[in-house]
Amino acid sequence: MRILVVSAHFPPNFVSGGTLVPFRSALELARRGHDVKVFAGWLGSTRAAGEAFGHGEEGPVPVRWFPVDDAIDWTSRRNFDNPGAAAEFAAVLREFEPEVVHFHSMQGLGAGLLLEAARRGTPFVVTAHDFWWWCARQFLCDRDYHPCCPVVVAGVCPCSVDRPWLDERTTFTTRALRRAARVIAVSPIAARVFLANGLPPEQLVVLDNPVDIVEGPRPPQAPPSPSETGGEGASPARADAFETLSARRTAAARDVRFVFAGGQDPMKGLPVLRKALGLLAGVPGWSADLYGVDDVSLSSAGDELGDAARNVRAHPAFAPGALGDVLSDADALVVASVMQETYSILTREALARGVPVVTTACLGPEEVVTDRVNGLVVPQDDPEALASAMAELAGDRTVLHKLARAARGVELTPVTAHCDRLEQLYAESLAHPVAHQREDSGRVRRVLFAVGIDGAPLRYRAHLPAEALGLLGVHADVRHYRHPDVVELAARADVVVLYRVPATHQVRELVDDLHRRRTPVVFDVDDLIFDPALEPEIPALEILTGDERSLWLQGVHRYRTTMEMCDAFVGSTQRLCDHAFEVTGLPSFRFPNGAGVVMSRLADRALRKGAAPGALRVGYLSGTDTHDHDWAMIEQAVVSAVAKVPDAELWLVGKLTPGDPARSLGERLRIVPFQPWTSLPALLAALDVNLAPLAPNSRFNDAKSAIKWLEAALSATPTIASPTQAFEEVVEHGVNGMLAACAEEWADAVATLLGDDALRHRLGARARRDALLRFGPWTQARRYLEILGSVERRTSYESTWRPVLLDEPYEPVALEPYGGCEPDDSSPPAPAPASASASAAEPLAAKLGALARRGAASVRRRGLLQSALVALGRLGGRIRRP
Repeated sequence: MRILVVSAHFPPNFVSGGTLVPFRSALELARRGHDVKVFAGWLGSTRAAGEAFGHGEEGPVPVRWFPVDDAIDWTSRRNFDNPGAAAEFAAVLREFEPEVVHFHSMQGLGAGLLLEAARRGTPFVVTAHDFWWWCARQFLCDRDYHPCCPVVVAGVCPCSVDRPWLDERTTFTTRALRRAARVIAVSPIAARVFLANGLPPEQLVVLDNPVDIVEGPRPPQAPPSPSETGGEGASPARADAFETLSARRTAAARDVRFVFAGGQDPMKGLPVLRKALGLLAGVPGWSADLYGVDDVSLSSAGDELGDAARNVRAHPAFAPGALGDVLSDADALVVASVMQETYSILTREALARGVPVVTTACLGPEEVVTDRVNGLVVPQDDPEALASAMAELAGDRTVLHKLARAARGVELTPVTAHCDRLEQLYAESLAHPVAHQREDSGRVRRVLFAVGIDGAPLRYRAHLPAEALGLLGVHADVRHYRHPDVVELAARADVVVLYRVPATHQVRELVDDLHRRRTPVVFDVDDLIFDPALEPEIPALEILTGDERSLWLQGVHRYRTTMEMCDAFVGSTQRLCDHAFEVTGLPSFRFPNGAGVVMSRLADRALRKGAAPGALRVGYLSGTDTHDHDWAMIEQAVVSAVAKVPDAELWLVGKLTPGDPARSLGERLRIVPFQPWTSLPALLAALDVNLAPLAPNSRFNDAKSAIKWLEAALSATPTIASPTQAFEEVVEHGVNGMLAACAEEWADAVATLLGDDALRHRLGARARRDALLRFGPWTQARRYLEILGSVERRTSYESTWRPVLLDEPYEPVALEPYGGCEPDDSSPPAPAPASASASAAEPLAAKLGALARRGAASVRRRGLLQSALVALGRLGGRIRRP
């Protein structure tokens, strides 16, 4: 097979983990008899721009080099769209006529090369070694070397130039990428990030990078790699040798030796590591060897290192074959990256040699490093957490020895197995040259969301899916069910979604007309409000008067009447879907509440401002006045834990009445009035712990979604939640949040989080990542479109439900705006100290109302959020930034 390998860089011109993959696989494919040539970027001043050279028949893999010094800058358009490189590549295609092209990293050469292959009709696959296709800086790390939002559309980072430039760039790169037969992710976690950034799942293949530990002599004490033992582990003799090495490494008489091999690139975390090492100045029994770091760089950090400088040694970068010698006497490898790693070959090579790894939560290493099993995982960009982890290993040899014993279990993919899979992918690409050229939404091109409620439910069940569908090119309208536009928009729609729409004669006529047109109609709801039999299980009804309760029950009957007219049900939780099917027989689909672009960007902006110093804050955002029972269930437990921490505060937000236990905190109880939704991300970012209780033994509560975890997660705030089905599905206890079922567990969870800064940061950061990757806009878009595409018009249905309908003529009804709600400031509201009675919040609310009336002109000038923040600042004093 004629195979053309394309890579932005290639050995010996440039050697890195990412360049060794195409190099080793090209050599192996040539050894197998394939005709392999390489087209690669050249770095160096010895060649003029555009002066291609090489590609003779020298060596087993001839290389055609194209100078890219003028295009390697991330701010250059030629970095992603290089016409000169594309023209030279087209000439190579004509000369070599490959049967398949394998693209690797493309910075400097540009995505235009993919379009050249597509124009010629040559099948190609792409290995995405990093995130260059969506992030101009390649590694989801901003200009100030802080981690970026892992879902680019949900973040506010301007990238290398600005946001419009990034949007134009992404349009170009992804248009080219979608012509690939397959896109290879080098790890499962990288694949999740690719999908969350819009890569169609049918294009995606996961194939680990090849890692063969064969270079250089191996220390006799080191365990063999799985490739040598058939994956069954070390032989007894090797195991004994490993125990000898482990004992020597952890002997109390010698310092614990940390090794860092990230070089001077700030993305690899050297500045963070220097700060961490400085914090270790008073910790005995350790040393650190930093490779690829010069003495000048190390000495310039003298103020950071302080007395710890005597424990730190700088070394030049080492050749790949010397890695065995570097790690032979290492006790732990430190991976301090602030960038997002897709794989990290070095991490796997260290573990295979029995060297545990201390790594930041930077994706790729986490595939093989399990916290407290074969290494330690700390938050990114957190010198204190990194220093704490290193200090633990320096001070406790038993922990170090335990991690070292488990480290050798990592499995590696040898280059032979890697190339076996490549040959299969090439053959598949010849049979199916283009797996996906565009998002195919099938028959669903236009969707109408007719809604019967405003506020958060409107956002999560209508605006967010409409926004997400737009990413796939599906047009979506959102209207109140009584708006005159509904009739015309419904007639043009391919699917109509009725969200919390109560039955009226007009709604029945609309649905009948849609059914005559054979247009499917879906009923969507995110609460269990369609079954009157659940009335006794809804504690919130106890606060209603007799007339209010009757009106609420009438609403339940009307929702159910509309639901019975429809062809399918969509709910936010599995409990909802199961109950809907049980009582109606409707086909039921689950669409969980997700992370929208606007809310995610507000949270990203709040996180970038950073947290203000001050008290630790435990908060409960009640949202509505129906959560008193939920709060009462945990109040005493939470207060008892908060009271034991002198600098901790309890924040109660929204329409909630604090009880006597909360009032006992005095000035440490803070009351925050109900907030506009655009303020929530900043408010949540200001909290250290978020609470999400739900009273048990209620089917109504058990059907609620995990939205309180989701919203806090976007602001990287850890949540303690009740173990309902929805929360158990998203919260991995101790990993991305905590679950608490009884008062003792609530008190323990609050106390644990208040007492451990690193744990709070780790859980919050992981929750944010999980929320964005599982429920981000692109993921939600594909999920919702699949649901709508599978809904069919019911041809027959018998119901015993007695309908309840009212007459509500059409009239223009405005909905709360959604687009254009991103403020320039993301300051949280200032909480008011709780005085002797809960009525303290009432004068505040009255003053806010007066300010709102007097500030109409301010709203027009500044917008709603800015004006609200100004008013809150005047009433509550200083506005604290997160």
